[in-house]
Amino acid sequence: MLAAVHEIAREGGEERMLEVDSVGRVRPERFEALVDELLIAHEAARLSVEITDADLDAAVAMIKTHNNLDDAAFDRAVAASDRTMAEYRAQNRRDMLRFKLFLTLFHGRITIRIW
Repeated sequence: MLAAVHEIAREGGEERMLEVDSVGRVRPERFEALVDELLIAHEAARLSVEITDADLDAAVAMIKTHNNLDDAAFDRAVAASDRTMAEYRAQNRRDMLRFKLFLTLFHGRITIRIW
């Protein structure tokens, strides 16, 4: 399982999430986050839930529009967040996958009551 967690970190450009503490251990909260990602990816694959490049491109376009950013300004904003564009897109893909999986699993099963 550790190898799978390392692979997820590499694929998402999140190797830094596996930084070690002063005694050489992976920080537990980082490890848990990557295990969560592994479980989400596994369940999404099992249910054939995916985020396509077109889905991701549409989300990025919507973010640019909502924030009145052209391509150059968007690139600068991503760079200012200390991430590469690949890391940004990988994180957005994971976030979108998590949300889409949640909707797939729980759509129609949750009732919100306002008192």
